[in-house]
This record gives sequence, C-alpha cells and structure tokens, in this order.
Amino acid sequence: YKFDLSSVPADAVVKAVVCRVKGRAESSSNSEEHCDCQLYNSRGVAVGSMISFKRTGTTLTVIELNDSTGWTAQDLINMELRVTVGYYGGAIYGATVFATIE
Repeated sequence: YKFDLSSVPADAVVKAVVCRVKGRAESSSNSEEHCDCQLYNSRGVAVGSMISFKRTGTTLTVIELNDSTGWTAQDLINMELRVTVGYYGGAIYGATVFATIE
C-alpha cells in the first residue's frame, strides 16, 4: 500500500506516524502463521517496528504500527506499508495512516 502525504509542508516537524491495518492470518493446527506489516519511508527504508497478525483464522483484526521517531516531512511523501502474507494465507482489508505534525 502506498500513501500520498504530499500535502504535508516540507518544513513540518513530524511528531508521530500511526498506521492502522485491518486483516487476518490463516493457519493450520501445526503452524504459527502470520502476516507481517512494516512501514517504509519514501526512500524505501524501514521505519519503526514490524507488527504481525498471528493465527487469526477468518477473524478480522486491527493492528497499529505506531512510531514517533525517525520521520521527516520528506519521508512521508509516498510512504509505503509492506505486508508479507504467510504460507497458509491471509489478507489485508484496508490500511489508514495518520501523521501528527507541527
């Protein structure tokens, strides 16, 4: 998923970035299935911690990637959420990003 935050002023100070992801991860009884989610800045560099959906089956869950360090206004332009879906499957049903700036 790509997010266009080009309306953020170039001189803005980024206080926090939050991405809420709705999805699921299927699993068999013998696996620890997961879908990994990671935010990347406009230069393709991972920022913050990776968060995973783990063994949710068909139940939709919302996870939140929340980071308050390492972002600049330039980093927000065309930032990405990258998702790795596990072997047994899973899906992402939407993602929303919020940035707190000054």
